[in-house]
Amino acid sequence: VRRLSLVMPRHHFAPGSFPAAKIDGRRGCRHFFNTLLNRSCYPIAVRTGRNWMSAIRMTAMQSLLALALSVMNAGPLEAEPLIDARDPIVLRDIIARYGTAFLMIDIHGDPLIEGRIDGQQFRVHFHECVDGADCKMLGFRRSWVRPELTLERINRWNNERLFGVATLDPGGASTIGLDVNLDHGVTQANFTETVETWRRLLTEFAAYAEGPTG
Repeated sequence: VRRLSLVMPRHHFAPGSFPAAKIDGRRGCRHFFNTLLNRSCYPIAVRTGRNWMSAIRMTAMQSLLALALSVMNAGPLEAEPLIDARDPIVLRDIIARYGTAFLMIDIHGDPLIEGRIDGQQFRVHFHECVDGADCKMLGFRRSWVRPELTLERINRWNNERLFGVATLDPGGASTIGLDVNLDHGVTQANFTETVETWRRLLTEFAAYAEGPTG
């Protein structure tokens, strides 16, 4: 039986205008899809009268297998790096996007951030530190001396809010706080949302403290 090769034109075809096969013994395309992708042609042998679609199916399966192997060899996507309280500079920079933030050292030798958002001044204390480093938790704090809040209003705030615990000291100063556990790390998006929550708490508590006393 004489062996011939199948050649398909190297261009794209309009829908419904499938071209007639041209038989050429000198060269051929590996399969029709390589032609559409403008790839090089390679000689293949097709028996006269045999269904040449079987050759196309076989080559298509080989192409799909090669694609699957290339995806597997690419490896997993890299996860977003996590941040924690061991890197106060990164945390300060995220807080500073909402206003101002300055990194300092408190009387215990631990990091301390003093910031201001929407005109509200606050502090971020670092907790569970070892020799001023390797901290695990943060405490956002903002205190008011005036107006004075009664214990009843402080309790009402705490009963109605999920985040932001309010306290009242013996001198009459009220404090709003938000504690955050950063042990094992969180994404930057997660911490940014925490700062956004703190910003809302500052605004809401200031309005609550200056609002009706009833």
